[in-house]
Amino acid sequence: MNHDADKTPRILEEIRKSVEAGSYKAAARPLRHANAGGGMRQASGVVESLRAAIGEWHASGILRELAGDGCKYCGGDRERCGECHGG
Repeated sequence: MNHDADKTPRILEEIRKSVEAGSYKAAARPLRHANAGGGMRQASGVVESLRAAIGEWHASGILRELAGDGCKYCGGDRERCGECHGG
């Protein structure tokens, strides 16, 4: 991804505002959209950036919210896909 396409700072600010408003569900939404649309860097630094922006406690809360998501390939359907193997 080129530098101009990286919306990480804007996304982290949106997440911080949602956390301050008390909603991990709303804070997880920009991460879902960025992951689907490629607006955020996909390197291992994403979680570290999140921790630095909002703290370990809140980052863990958002990650717990995201952990409940179904597989992005099969949507948690009855059939096991090759990516998540039903997980």
